[in-house]
Order: sequence, then structure tokens, then C-alpha cells
Amino acid sequence: MDIFSKSFKLNKRKKVILVLSFILLFFWTTILATNGHSELRYRNLIKKAENFENQKIYYDAQNIYIEAFEKRPSEKLAFKIADLSLLNDDEKSFIKFCDYIISKGQKKDEARIKKANFYYSNEQYSECYKEIQKIKNLKNNQRAKDLDYLLDGKYYIKYLPYTQGNRLIETEDKSYFTVLKRDEVCLIDEKSNVLLSNFKKLGDIHADKKLIAGYKDSNYSYYDFNGNRRYKNLDVDYLGRYSEVVPTMKENKFSFLNTQTGKNFGEYLFASNFSDKRAVILKENHWSVVDFSGKIVKNLEVKDFRFNNNDFENYGYIIMKTDKFYIYDKKFNKICDIPFDDILPLLEKDGYFAAKKNHKWGLIDAKGKTIVDFKYDNLHSSKLGYACAMKNGKWGYIKTDGREVIDFDFESATDLSKNGKAIVNKDGSCIMITLCKKL
Repeated sequence: MDIFSKSFKLNKRKKVILVLSFILLFFWTTILATNGHSELRYRNLIKKAENFENQKIYYDAQNIYIEAFEKRPSEKLAFKIADLSLLNDDEKSFIKFCDYIISKGQKKDEARIKKANFYYSNEQYSECYKEIQKIKNLKNNQRAKDLDYLLDGKYYIKYLPYTQGNRLIETEDKSYFTVLKRDEVCLIDEKSNVLLSNFKKLGDIHADKKLIAGYKDSNYSYYDFNGNRRYKNLDVDYLGRYSEVVPTMKENKFSFLNTQTGKNFGEYLFASNFSDKRAVILKENHWSVVDFSGKIVKNLEVKDFRFNNNDFENYGYIIMKTDKFYIYDKKFNKICDIPFDDILPLLEKDGYFAAKKNHKWGLIDAKGKTIVDFKYDNLHSSKLGYACAMKNGKWGYIKTDGREVIDFDFESATDLSKNGKAIVNKDGSCIMITLCKKL
């Protein structure tokens, strides 16, 4: 009885194992058959898509490749679909499959270059620049560098309701423009928001207190950006940038105003703004450096100065004339022995000086080395690697490598702000331009 029972149990176990084996075999056979069918289906789709592609029926080829991609995604297939999407003007699919490749990581730079080229060809320059900036080894990617080179000088435009752009005013963290509207001067920010209007003249801005010298109602005073007068009215023809001591001018005679006491002192042929509690004055045809009290701290044996925003010291450099113009450091040591007919102060710390020689303008470094040849009728010092230049009576922009990247089409043009914005005039229109590489 025990033997029979054991034999029965053993046979039952064998039957269970046998059934399970048949079930597993069925499943594996089904899976293999399904995979085989799927592989065959995939190959047929690829072959069919290739046939359409060879016949230049790109729309059908793209759709069939997409069907194959859904069955078996791959970067190779994604590149193929992206290329066909371009032929079919299918921007949405092109971006989608480029982004798939980028998400995988292995060939993301190649996909970014593809996207950047697409944006460039469609004049979407800011998008092109964004893709280039995401490339990890940009310096070693020649295709990316070539595109970046082509983007220099590409810009967007915004028409402004003004007569003309006047000048750029920059503080440490903000940029502003003065613009003309018939007979009034306005102050706008880089988004073209109006901060001040209905002035006859606007001076320079005190960065911390956000005060600007403004002339209206036959008087100068200091105003905040809400148009509120923040100092008493002054019967003067010129008022310097707000400080503890500021230069003023009345009937071509300069003096200093102590804004704390309200008292004037000194009488000069010229007086600059203060930089590091020093200013330059011209008195009886002699140039001198004075302190806040007007005391002379240094006499200068020079004939003339060049100023930027009426600051005699500019990013550590001073431009002075003896027989010709030379570059000095802020301790009045001559650092450039090469003479020029004229030199303009810097517009930013790492910029180049505009200089004049033989009636033409070019760019030089602090040692007098020529950076851009002397061939322009007028030129500003460089900023952001660009310089505003005039040729044949029209203004444009050049790069410091000598390329003329923005055509000489403008009747007037300001310098570029830190964010790559400037105001130009063309055919009677006042236009804000924005460099695509600074968007």
C-alpha cells in the first residue's frame, strides 16, 4: 500500500513537471515567433522606407521610419528621421528627434549642431546661439565655432516712437539710453520703458542713489526715476554727476558745488566730475588735479585731456595731450610712447582705445599696438568685442578682429550696452537693436 501510494505521488509529480514544460515551451515558442515576426516587420518597414527615400518620396519615408522607430528606438534612426523632417519642413518632428538624441547623451553635441544649423538657416539666431552655448567642448568643435563666428553681428530690431537715439548711459548694473522726441529728451531702459520725459537735457546717473542731472523749466536739478526733483533748482548751464562735490557751469565758467552745504567754490575754465575724490581742472591755461576742497594735489604739464562721461580717469587709464595724445595710468605714468592725433577713453575694462592717425581712426591696445587698421572716418572705443564706426557718412559696427559685421546703414548709432543693445537711426526710424549673442 505504501509502495503504491509513493508510485502514485511520483507519477503525479512527473505529470505536473511535464505539463509545466509544455507550457514553458509554448510560451518560448510564441515569444520567438512573435520576435521573429517583429524583426521581420521591422526589416520590412526599414526596406519600405528606404525605397520611398530612394524615390525621393520623403513624406512617406519619414512616416514609415517613425513607425519603425516606435518599434525599436535608436539614435541612428532618430538622425534619419530628423534629416527627413528637414526635407519635409516638419520643424516639430525635427526638434523632437534631435531632442531624443540629446537625451541619450552619446551624440548630443552632433544633434545640437544640427539644431543650431537649422535655427541659423531660419534666422532664429538667438536659438542658434543657445544651442551652441550648450556644447560641452565648444573650443574643440570646429562646426560650432564656425556657426558662432557667423552669429557675430546678427541682431533683432524693435522700432521706437522717438526721433533719434542720443547716447548710452551705464551704471555698474544697469544700462539706459537718452532719446530725442522732437525738442524733448527722454530716458528709457533697455526694455524701452520710459523712465523720464519732457527734459531739455539729461546728464549722467549716480548709480547708488539713482539720481540724474536734468534740465527743465530753465533750471538744472537732480531727479529720481519717478521724475521727482530731489535737489533745489540751480540756475546753471551744466550740472555734473551727483556726488558730495559736483562741477557746475554758468556762462562758460566752471565751479564746484558742495551738495551737502549748498555752497559753490572755485572758478575755472573747465572742471571734471570726481573720480576717487579727485577731479581735473583747467585754470589760467594750466591743468591740475584737485581734491574735494578744491586744493591742488598735482600740477600737470599737458595741453588737453580726453574724457568719458566727464571722468578724467577711465578704467585706470588717462588720455592726455602734450605734443600728441598719449595713454597714462591713473598715477600719471606714461604707458604708451606712441603718439596719436587723438585717443578716446575706454568704454569697458577689457576694451580697446579708438585712436586717430593720419586723419583716420582705428583701434589700439594700451601699449599702442594696432588692433584694427586706421581706415574709418569716425570710431568709438570697443565694447563687448565690437566698436561703433563710421564710413562714407554712415554708421555700422565692427569686431575687434577687423570684420565689419553690421552694415554701415545708419544715420546715427549709440554704443552697445552690456546686454548687447544699441539705438540706431535708419531712414527716419529710431530702432533698438539687440545682438542675438546677448539675448
